[in-house]
Amino acid sequence: LYGVVCAVRLLDEHKIPLLRSLVKDVEGEKIIIREIERIMDDRGRIKDSASDNLSAIRKSLAKLSGEVDRAIRKILNQARQSGWVNPNDDVTIRNGRLVIPVPATHKRKIRGFIQDESSSGHTVFIEPAESLEANNEIRELENAEKREINKILAAFTDFLRPSANSIIESYEFLGLIDFIRSKAKLALKLEAGLPIIHTFQVIEWWDARHPLLFLAHQKQKKDVIPLEIKLKNDDRILIISGPNAGGKSVCLKTVGLLQYMLQCGL
Repeated sequence: LYGVVCAVRLLDEHKIPLLRSLVKDVEGEKIIIREIERIMDDRGRIKDSASDNLSAIRKSLAKLSGEVDRAIRKILNQARQSGWVNPNDDVTIRNGRLVIPVPATHKRKIRGFIQDESSSGHTVFIEPAESLEANNEIRELENAEKREINKILAAFTDFLRPSANSIIESYEFLGLIDFIRSKAKLALKLEAGLPIIHTFQVIEWWDARHPLLFLAHQKQKKDVIPLEIKLKNDDRILIISGPNAGGKSVCLKTVGLLQYMLQCGL
């Protein structure tokens, strides 16, 4: 919807008749945009303020996570002083839990639950007993956060449902605008020109280049020798001759690709 509003404004300002005709039935509903802004940030994440319950859950989660982190670091410092853990090791996460990496030879020195071990078996990751209950509470709060987010999104979906058709139209409109823009960017990259189309059968090209060969040579900073092709009702057959690697196949492929690009609206 943001994209729709921006596209509509841009097309109105430039007054492009054909493109403007695409937007005559498309609208970005401001009430929907306001509701999106209320519950989501710029990255699509649900805001703390989306509901009072979510705000309370996240505050409790932040507070409890801080307490657990401090408790585990205290135990880690004590273990370092006792020589039970390597001096450079730090608190890490295993199975969603804060744990201390401990050499297997000292795993009995720290009371707690072994959450994981290294592939070699030389290191075990222990969740201290002092933080076990708090970590369980954190897991419960995280589950409560997910449930509340689902509840918010379900309510938002109900809010959107009456506008479903216009949203689908907006989505299709943005896809079409993106497609048109992509064609324009490709045209600039190929240094392409606007073809003149006739109602009778004729090919009369100057500086025609194989598009893929042109892009490949462009990266290598090499030039492509352009072709001049002319076919019409009276001269409908063109014989291409020359030595091996003289460009005969490239010439045929250039004609086929450019004609196909024209038919695709490029």
